[in-house]
Amino acid sequence: LAAHPHDILAFRLQHFCAFWLGRPEVMLRTAEQVLPSWSAALPGFASVLACRSFAHEECGSYTIAEAAGRDAIALDPQDLWAAHAVAHVLEMQGRRSEGEQWIAGLEANWEGGNNLMHHLWWHQAMYRLERQDFAGVLALYDRRFRNLNSPLTLQQPDLYIDAQNAASMLFRLGLHGVDPGDRWAELADKAEARIGDCLSAFTLPHWMMALAATGRQAAAERMLAAMADFAAATPTANGALVGRIAQPICLAVWRRAAGDHAGAVAAMRPILGDMYRLGGSHAQQDVLEQLYLHSAMAAGLQADARLLLERVAGRHAVPPARRIGYAEAARCLLH
Repeated sequence: LAAHPHDILAFRLQHFCAFWLGRPEVMLRTAEQVLPSWSAALPGFASVLACRSFAHEECGSYTIAEAAGRDAIALDPQDLWAAHAVAHVLEMQGRRSEGEQWIAGLEANWEGGNNLMHHLWWHQAMYRLERQDFAGVLALYDRRFRNLNSPLTLQQPDLYIDAQNAASMLFRLGLHGVDPGDRWAELADKAEARIGDCLSAFTLPHWMMALAATGRQAAAERMLAAMADFAAATPTANGALVGRIAQPICLAVWRRAAGDHAGAVAAMRPILGDMYRLGGSHAQQDVLEQLYLHSAMAAGLQADARLLLERVAGRHAVPPARRIGYAEAARCLLH
């Protein structure tokens, strides 16, 4: 990219890899590096702006992020990554009604789009979750982002980001006592089929959520063993992420489901500050933070719960008391 700043494929691949290796600062540095070589006269400029928008959002520069994302949509209303970047800004700033309107106003442009459409509808469900519109969340789950009969899902029934969307939303709903019916079962079947596939480290805790929710202990044990084997045999950045970070989180998911809340906290505590290295956005990582918080509260580990609340409050513009996954703990512990 230093030699060929107009190589849009290289730029997008670098953006993608930096994101899933938990390196938002690299996303941002590269976006700013190539930007002076681009203008609206060049095809693909909207895509560059979209990546700039998301990079700034993940680094907490929300004003720049929103402006770049809206400029990208003005150039190309079909740009899903730009729509997604602005949706993240609105999520992080607690502008939930605006977020719902933003997505609803753009989805007419998405015909023929890829699975990022599903992730945008997941964002729509996230806004509704904050309003405790659980029926609305489940309707979006069944008809939009986990519609098992949609052409995209039929073509790629276990795509990593779709699995993340579905599992993280069902897990969040479970924290609030919402009965998911039999929705976990198809995810658990796919999780079993994926045991040994550790290419996407951030996806692994989501597969474990499905196994845990359906009580598949033997499959969970095989998955943990496969992750250990992969980490030992893979001397790469991804191998280290799986062994050092993803594996203890998966163990925590299982322990929590088995009622060992203190054990879940103990598994996650040493790597709490490194979870971002798995990749995933702030909005996606949030489910792992809630796993830790709710386990700590259930175990009576108030110091751990307070630590998590303080970490979240320091990064998110909306105080914990105004966020559904954190409000009860905040009322109890923050004064």
